[in-house]
Amino acid sequence: MDGWVVKGGTIDYIGDLWSLDFDGACYVELDGVSTYGGVAQTFPTVAGQSYRVTFLMAGNPLSYTPTEPKLKLMRVAAAGESTDFSYLTDGHKPFESHEWLFSAISTETTLEFFSLATAEAGYVGAFGPRLDDVVVQAIPEPGSLSLLLVGMALLAGQRARG
Repeated sequence: MDGWVVKGGTIDYIGDLWSLDFDGACYVELDGVSTYGGVAQTFPTVAGQSYRVTFLMAGNPLSYTPTEPKLKLMRVAAAGESTDFSYLTDGHKPFESHEWLFSAISTETTLEFFSLATAEAGYVGAFGPRLDDVVVQAIPEPGSLSLLLVGMALLAGQRARG
């Protein structure tokens, strides 16, 4: 987990021995043995630039009690913005792909993923949301994209005439 730090509780880092993940390697389960946790990473950004975060999410279908919720909840946060994601565990389903956008507000941004399980909501712990394959990409600004498209159209026109 190069570059990632554990925040607020514990997590489980699942290696390939137990892995049912997307790429066959490893994934993170955000509910550790007895507490609900998260992971975070800080990276360079450009203030005002938009970024796309893609990731895979699943949920551990096991539970300590029959009444523990099957809906696994996770929050993604960066640059003062956040969105909640959910995954309904009804057997060993594959990871689901998700996308989230944020705009940077400084030259460094911390991206966080954390479990929203709480004892008050009926969660016992240890069987929470799973996270894999996180990718962050800068999104071209609309003005730059428009200029690129105009340039490509002009080039195509030149080739058609030439």
